[in-house]
Amino acid sequence: MSGNRPYHKPCYKELHHPRCDVCKIFIPQNSAGLIEYRAHPFWLQKYCPSHERDGTPRCCSCQRMESTDTKYLLLDDGRKLCLECLDSAIMDTHECQPLYLEIQEFYEGLHMKIEQQIPMLLVERQALNEAMEGEKNGHHHLPETRGLCLSEEQTVPT
Repeated sequence: MSGNRPYHKPCYKELHHPRCDVCKIFIPQNSAGLIEYRAHPFWLQKYCPSHERDGTPRCCSCQRMESTDTKYLLLDDGRKLCLECLDSAIMDTHECQPLYLEIQEFYEGLHMKIEQQIPMLLVERQALNEAMEGEKNGHHHLPETRGLCLSEEQTVPT
């Protein structure tokens, strides 16, 4: 009803039926006749449940699904990156050090001076996955590893 006048079914659907943010079609009803969809908890991107199983690409950084009207950047290792994340992505190892210096200054402002220079190297997914496989010691990992810390251990005989 609009005021005291009924809607035509097609008009009502056009105005109120949710559309998928990925494929742009009306979200279909499930077998019980209910409109069922998924939504990203942060981005509130609504999408058909089928996109979780049909290979629809996601941004490797923010996890938004790639829609039919927006194309994501394909990285060398097969991951995809949305244009919003590309704006702030660090894609080169040389871009890391200035960021680290900014972080040092931030902590210095909190009277937590960090004097050690930490070497940083950007790696692709394959290197992270190999490190994750090599670690297999009972720890459970998230599906996407986003960082790798290396350390050196020395035993001094006494």
